Amino acid sequence: MLLSLGQAAKLTGKSKTTLTRAIQAGRLSATRRDDGSYQIDPAELCRVYDVRPATHGTVARDSLVVHHATPVRPPIVTPKLRRGWQSLKPS
Repeated sequence: MLLSLGQAAKLTGKSKTTLTRAIQAGRLSATRRDDGSYQIDPAELCRVYDVRPATHGTVARDSLVVHHATPVRPPIVTPKLRRGWQSLKPS
């Protein structure tokens, strides 16, 4: 799955012009299509830029979404919840 220049711009928060300049300068690798547009591998994009989580606007052409790991928060255990758990335990 490759990203269009617009999708890559949305994921990085950079403009399409900035990404195009990075490609032309050799800082970012991309494939040039027959129609002149660029396709960017998500791994290459992550190598060069910080990537934000995908939104509906960053869905790739093949309907796949670029997913990023989200830190998992530990559960919040309140005294009331702990008492509820204890009441469920057999005596």
